[in-house]
Amino acid sequence: MTDLKLIKQVVEQSLNLKNIEKKHRKRELVDARKIYCLISKDYTHHTLDAIGKIVNIDHSTVLFSVTKARVLKENCQTFKEKFLTVLDNIPVELLSNKSKPIHQHIKANIVLMKLEAARNEIKTLKKIIYNSRQAKLKDKFTTNELLYRKLSETNKAKYD
Repeated sequence: MTDLKLIKQVVEQSLNLKNIEKKHRKRELVDARKIYCLISKDYTHHTLDAIGKIVNIDHSTVLFSVTKARVLKENCQTFKEKFLTVLDNIPVELLSNKSKPIHQHIKANIVLMKLEAARNEIKTLKKIIYNSRQAKLKDKFTTNELLYRKLSETNKAKYD
């Protein structure tokens, strides 16, 4: 069970927290416990009961935390960033207990998640740039001129 304690320590250190096993509902502690449960479940052979004993929760809470963490990892950018931070700091040897080549999959998953985060950031920046350009256009042109610019070429020919 020492690898579970090490995972817990890495989670605490990565997120600058102490004692994630305390019974508090603070968002930081709840997220840290979810990340611990998800990593422990996915990358070790330990039972849900053993995973839960380290952070003083029962097996059903571990299962709920894993399920919730998977959803948050897909839908919440801040949770995903926390998860990636922790996963980056966990030694690969610690996570490779479940199967031999898992460290390659872990590194690939980390790269893919970072790539997806970068793509989302690029999309956001493109929207910001587009909106700022549109705002500048509105300053330069009247409403009728803006509407005229949106027309297709055939409709423009009608108005010319």
